[in-house]
Amino acid sequence: MSRLSYIWKSKKYRKKRNHFLILLSSVLIAAILLTILLHSCTAKQETWTASAPTNEMLINDKYEGKKLIPKYDIKKNIYQDSKFSTKSGIKSYADKNAFKGVDVSAWQGDINWKKVKKAGIDFAMIRVGYRGQVQGSICEDTKYEQNMKGALSAGLKVGVYFYSQAVTKSETEEEAAYVLKKIAPYKVTWPIAFDWEAKSDNETASSGSLRTQTVTPEDASAFAKVFCEDIKAAGYQPCFYTNKNMGYTAFDLKLLEEYPMWYAEYKNLPSFYYHFDLWQYTSKGKIDGINNLVDLNISFRKFD
Repeated sequence: MSRLSYIWKSKKYRKKRNHFLILLSSVLIAAILLTILLHSCTAKQETWTASAPTNEMLINDKYEGKKLIPKYDIKKNIYQDSKFSTKSGIKSYADKNAFKGVDVSAWQGDINWKKVKKAGIDFAMIRVGYRGQVQGSICEDTKYEQNMKGALSAGLKVGVYFYSQAVTKSETEEEAAYVLKKIAPYKVTWPIAFDWEAKSDNETASSGSLRTQTVTPEDASAFAKVFCEDIKAAGYQPCFYTNKNMGYTAFDLKLLEEYPMWYAEYKNLPSFYYHFDLWQYTSKGKIDGINNLVDLNISFRKFD
């Protein structure tokens, strides 16, 4: 027996050894409790991941590499990269059910829709209105009526979208009712989209009065569901708009599985893991007939 072992086991030092073990146990317990507390605080701060399922999976993202995403039992993105092509800034997908589109609002000014149609555009998603980020009032897009009449007259298929900043279910229902009233005089055969967007950290920091700051991912998913259900009940095709960040962290994609997704990613090829029906691939498109820059889209299915 070594001198160290003798000292450790001797009666003289047994009491000191017991005190040491008690102290060591206390330190370990405190460390475990601190780890749990820190994890709890972190979870509260990560409000935009709260709606994600408890199970995740690791994917190889086209642009971000290894990435953890929520795991859902829903359709996957099976679009083939080799089928995408670009000519004069306009993307195409080699499939008979793929169509080229624009989405517009008052920001595009006066549009010559006949030229837009001649440029090869098949459909238009037109902003019908929006809810204010601070006051929360619903406002009609000032070019809505003009764009609807012009696009339909030129022979384009037409859908609409509403920019929501709803913070309650009743506000969402109000928005859906507003949209249904505004589209009633027109032949709308393409999707009616719910466009709810969270503000970035920079936007939130610059304006403490943004009304959606307290909206949770669960809220956002529920609002999208309510809007889509109201639109569907009226006999129209609903859909919801999202980007990669919100698609993975804000919306419960299983809850919204039955509705088409309008996905925004300004890259050469889309990289979202799950299925989407429309892809907004740029906000800086140029089309004959539209003087300002415009959002360009591909639809991978026919809606009428």
